[in-house]
Amino acid sequence: RIIKERLQQSLVHEPPVRAVDDIGEVRKKAGFESDGKELGLFQRTGEDYRIFVLNGLTEPLADETLAHEWGHAWCAEQGNPDHAQWVEEGFCQWLAAQVLTEKKNERSLKILASRDDLYGQGYRFIAEIDKRGGQAAVFDYIQSPPPPNAPRKER
Repeated sequence: RIIKERLQQSLVHEPPVRAVDDIGEVRKKAGFESDGKELGLFQRTGEDYRIFVLNGLTEPLADETLAHEWGHAWCAEQGNPDHAQWVEEGFCQWLAAQVLTEKKNERSLKILASRDDLYGQGYRFIAEIDKRGGQAAVFDYIQSPPPPNAPRKER
């Protein structure tokens, strides 16, 4: 709801959300590796979209995870597939940050922004695009092919 109202974005294939006890098992069944630390998963099979979220998350973690996985669904429908994984992860984290901002969850926002992994790197990259050009620039960047010399998906 927050993404639809605040960012004016929606999906054609609105994925059902299912809470599960073990995201790692769902990932393995889908053919993905798992480090056992995942909180959510977006899964696409043709036109069938699904979001899985770990049972028992706190409200802020559930908000962040659901927004993040919804971002992957948005990228699957509307994003350019040539962006590097960390750029897409950063976009999904940026969406999560929009939800956390709307819910005034400063603590979770600080944690999200301070991550030192590809999620944090990507988030700061996308946040800089937002800072320079606003939300429309973020969506335009993700929908467009990566500019020359920009990060691209490894093939």
